[in-house]
Amino acid sequence: MSLEAPGSARRHLALGLVVALVLALAATAVLLLLPEPDGASADEHERQQVINVAEQFALRVDAVDTADLKGYVASVSELLTSKFRAQFTAGVDGQLGSTSGSGSSTSNAAKGKIQSAAVIDIDSDSASVMVAHDQNFVVNGKDLGQGFRWVISLRKVGGKWLVDNSTDIDGES
Repeated sequence: MSLEAPGSARRHLALGLVVALVLALAATAVLLLLPEPDGASADEHERQQVINVAEQFALRVDAVDTADLKGYVASVSELLTSKFRAQFTAGVDGQLGSTSGSGSSTSNAAKGKIQSAAVIDIDSDSASVMVAHDQNFVVNGKDLGQGFRWVISLRKVGGKWLVDNSTDIDGES
């Protein structure tokens, strides 16, 4: 009596192993080709939305033009919660209001450029984004520039992300 399996048993065993291997490869391919779950793409969409709003806020704040402060305030205010809008408007009036309507023929204008932005944290109705950006401006004919790093806090109000606060992490807010 021999301990070796007959030839047909070996063929069945080999065939079973081949079928198991093919099924494992097929299952792996299906898992790799499936689209990501809706939750993951929705999370990424929310993250991109808060980055977009934070970047727009930085660019609009950087784009100050003392010749059109009302237009400047209106442009930035579109992105702000009502609480932060009041603070922003008061700050503009206090810091830049004296340059408008003063009879001065000089105009100070600036433009921003985003260097980098990243979500610090996010949940269903609030988020924080770090934005590194440069502001290039002309004051009395001189080209000047400055870099900023801001942490921008956002709130979801009525389904729309709005800026609720901004902090300059390099010292000024």
